[in-house]
Amino acid sequence: MVAEGVTNREAGARLFLSPKTIEVHLSRAYRKLGVRTRTELAHRLAGSPPAVEPAPIQGRTLAAVLFTDIVGSTNRAVAIGDRQWSALLSRHNHATAASVERAGGRVIESTGDGVLAGFETPSSALRSAVAIRRALRKLDIDVRSAIHVGELEQMPGGNVRGIMVHVAARTLSQAGAGQIVVTKAVQETARGTAFVFKSRDEVDLRGIGPVELFDAEPAN
Repeated sequence: MVAEGVTNREAGARLFLSPKTIEVHLSRAYRKLGVRTRTELAHRLAGSPPAVEPAPIQGRTLAAVLFTDIVGSTNRAVAIGDRQWSALLSRHNHATAASVERAGGRVIESTGDGVLAGFETPSSALRSAVAIRRALRKLDIDVRSAIHVGELEQMPGGNVRGIMVHVAARTLSQAGAGQIVVTKAVQETARGTAFVFKSRDEVDLRGIGPVELFDAEPAN
C-alpha cells in the first residue's frame, strides 16, 4: 500500500491505525529490506532495482558504526497508545543522542525506534552502547545494539553508505534485549580496551555470508 504511493495518514485510515503506528511498522520494514525510500521499497517488492543514478561519494573513511533498536517496540506502541509512545520515543531519542555525543560520536539518522551512529573508534562506539543501555533502562526501555568497523562512504548531507552499514544492520538482527553484539573486526581493533568479548562463532548473515560475532561487555 505504502509502496504504491499512499501516505502514512491514508494507510492508517484504510487500516484503522494511527499514522504513528504506520510509521513504526514502515521504519522496521525499511531496515529489514535494506531500503531508505518508498521508491526503493516499491522496486524491492516488485523484484527490480530502482532506476536511480548513484549518489556522488564525498570520501571514504575508516569508522565504527552503531545500530540500536528498541526491543518489542511495536507491541509497546500498541499497548500504551500513540500519545504515550510518542512521548517515550522523544525521551529515548534525547537520551540516545546525549549518550552518543558524550562518547564522541554523532547520530547519522533515526531508524524510527533506534539510531544509526558513527564513531572514530570501536571503543567509543562500545562506550556509547553501554551508556545508551544504561540510560534507557531508567526509562524502562529494552534496547539491543550492534557495532561494526570498516570503510564508510561519506555522502552529501552527512549520510553514509557502504557494505559495512549492511553488516552492522544484519548483526543487529542477531542481538537480543540488552545485548551488544559486535563483529570480529570490532573485537580485534578493540582488543586491550576495557571490554571483554565472548565469541558466538560464525553466523551466516543474510546477504553477507559467514561472520564471526561476539557479545561485548565492560570488563568490570
